[in-house]
Amino acid sequence: MQMNNLPNGWMKATLGQVGEVSMCKRIMKHQTNGVSGVPFFKIGTFGGVADAYIDKNLFAEYKTKYSYPKVGEVLLSAAGTIGRLVVFDGNDAYFQDSNIVWVANDEKFVLNKYLYYLYCTIKWRTSEGGIVSRLYNNEIRKTVIVIPPINEQEKIAEILGTWDRAIEELTDLIAEKKELKRGLVQRLLTGTQRLSGFYGEWEHEMLGNMVNISSAGSKSQYIEESGRYLIVDMGAVSNEARIIAKKQTNYTHDFLSCGDIVMPKDDIGGGNIIGKTVVIDADNKYILGDHVFKLRIKNTYEAKFISNLINSFLVNKYMRRMATGSAQLGLAKRDVEKCVLWLPVGPAEQKAIADVLSKADAEIDLLNQRLDVLKEQKRGLMQKLLTGEIRVKVDVE
Repeated sequence: MQMNNLPNGWMKATLGQVGEVSMCKRIMKHQTNGVSGVPFFKIGTFGGVADAYIDKNLFAEYKTKYSYPKVGEVLLSAAGTIGRLVVFDGNDAYFQDSNIVWVANDEKFVLNKYLYYLYCTIKWRTSEGGIVSRLYNNEIRKTVIVIPPINEQEKIAEILGTWDRAIEELTDLIAEKKELKRGLVQRLLTGTQRLSGFYGEWEHEMLGNMVNISSAGSKSQYIEESGRYLIVDMGAVSNEARIIAKKQTNYTHDFLSCGDIVMPKDDIGGGNIIGKTVVIDADNKYILGDHVFKLRIKNTYEAKFISNLINSFLVNKYMRRMATGSAQLGLAKRDVEKCVLWLPVGPAEQKAIADVLSKADAEIDLLNQRLDVLKEQKRGLMQKLLTGEIRVKVDVE
């Protein structure tokens, strides 16, 4: 956060002047267990769910004798992924020394809730040591921040807190919609729930009888910054079964057509996307790259239904079980062809089910777009508020 001219009443200070960098007393491995006691957060579980615990009596002793965060103080990850933040809520917990720290500041000078938003904007200077990055206490102490009067801090934190609550509510709503969609998938793709007007029998059929499976070679030599087409390779399919192609080309062979299904056949880098499928949404927009199967649907089958069926838990579990290899997992065409699916006879019910699931996906995508906008707006607002570019109105005492 660059700032040359300070607004009236604002001042600069280092975090070392604001308070003392603090950490919990070191806990040895033999003092932890994986069953019960007070949660002990290591750098790998910080901000998540603890997988280790310490004895309650040891916790009470260390909490009394040594540094321990106060409610509202901002805990900071100082190793691994630098700068992750957790506001301490006061619940019994203990934190890994030196890897998780906080600035024990005087709130007469800087409010913790204001400090939290400042931390969000800081690009921490780290030292590369060994396997992970490390943020040393001295680097934290030397970090310069800008501080408005307390009443402005209060108002800035209040405004940004309103945005955070909106983001949290929308995030919860997205999680709820995803859970509802999972329920729909479970019921509709197993025939447990039938859509109105459909009563026909379902059948078992091998995937190889429903699609023609093919692949293509590498396009690495054809990548161009200003290419007209996008290459669908291993990196172009997300864990959420979405196309995220970024590599461009002017190569004019191996075009994918609208309705084609793409399926990563190798698990390079352990991305857990092997066997996931996505339906191509436009003609001559994408070029098939390597490490990906193209599944072209035969008559009487609905591409989006087949794709959803393959992505369902049981079928995708089959795909991963069929993958073989030592250095990296890979799917063989013959194993994909042998995959047996349970589905309605004829395309009408398949399409109706696919339409229901597509509407659910579209609603989730729209909510995710709104969430991205909210987050971007908050980032812009935070930058302006924390530099004084936008001043807030405060009550004069």
